[in-house]
Formats: sequence, C-alpha cells, structure tokens
Amino acid sequence: MVFVGPPGFLNKQGFSIRKGQHLVILAVPVKVEGNEVLAAFEIQDTDTGRKVLLRNENGEPIWWGDSNRSSRSGNNRQQY
Repeated sequence: MVFVGPPGFLNKQGFSIRKGQHLVILAVPVKVEGNEVLAAFEIQDTDTGRKVLLRNENGEPIWWGDSNRSSRSGNNRQQY
C-alpha cells in the first residue's frame, strides 16, 4: 500500500488516479501512527507522461502549504 495524499490536492493539480492506469510511483518510507508505510513522493502517468510532485525536498507533503489545512489531520489520505 502506498499513501498518496488528499484526493482534493490531486484534483487541484489536474491529476487523477483510475483503476487500470499505469503509474510509476517514487515512494519513501515514513512513520504514520507508529507504523512504517510508503508515502508517494512523485507519481507519473506512463500513458501521458504527466507527473505530480507530492512532497518537497524535506519530505514534507506539498499540500501542507495549501490553504486546506484540514489535510494535515490525515483523515483525507488516499491510499492504493
């Protein structure tokens, strides 16, 4: 399982994930609620070549800088 981020953030970036879509996901291990999980750093759609960056150079989620601060709660995480 890979944690991606809030669906609203992906939508704002013009990026959506669909069943059967071929993706390349660059992920990093992070701790969430005491468990090590994979968190997506960047996702690329192999059909279109489109990429979306999800974390900054410090590994912090890009959406934390977004005006939607409720995303920090973790309740809106999308996972695949």
